[in-house]
Amino acid sequence: MSSPDWQELERLWQSSSEATQAKDLIIRMHRRPWLRHLTIASEILLVIAMSAVSILVMLGDRPYALVSGGALLVLALFTGGITLWARLAPRSSAEVSVTAALDTTIHRIRVRARLALATLWVIGISMFFCAFFAILWAQADAYTTRKVHSHLFAFAVWFGWSGVWQVLTIPYYLRRVRELQRLENIRQGLKDTL
Repeated sequence: MSSPDWQELERLWQSSSEATQAKDLIIRMHRRPWLRHLTIASEILLVIAMSAVSILVMLGDRPYALVSGGALLVLALFTGGITLWARLAPRSSAEVSVTAALDTTIHRIRVRARLALATLWVIGISMFFCAFFAILWAQADAYTTRKVHSHLFAFAVWFGWSGVWQVLTIPYYLRRVRELQRLENIRQGLKDTL
């Protein structure tokens, strides 16, 4: 990394605290590539598992099994589609090594911000899904008090888990958006100086 653009960037980093933060962010975003692969694999397995469960629910003999399983399948496909949308964030074309490193980091931060936004969308849609099931089950005569209690417990667990994820996701998303804006400003400043 001794090309003239890297030397210019190093000079800029030494003279600017904001650029030093960008350098640290670039280094941090390039760590732990195995975690990215694990996340992608877990997303794929989650969608497959949700789809399998939805098919099993549709094949069941419970009241509204076809509607319940279909709704779960729609939720599974929505989850898979929105995470795919998040991963397909547009990339910038890079001509030189400095901008290549910066563009790769900006892309990774953009993907992470979009994944956080996708998480919030999935949580919101799943709450509508739970409301749909509550209304559906309230209409079914075949549900006993024991079944209703078990479903209420499942809803309580899901809403508690969703609340935890919302509390964690919103600050994460806002931090990523700020980092993205800061790096895009640095990239523009770098293009202006080179």
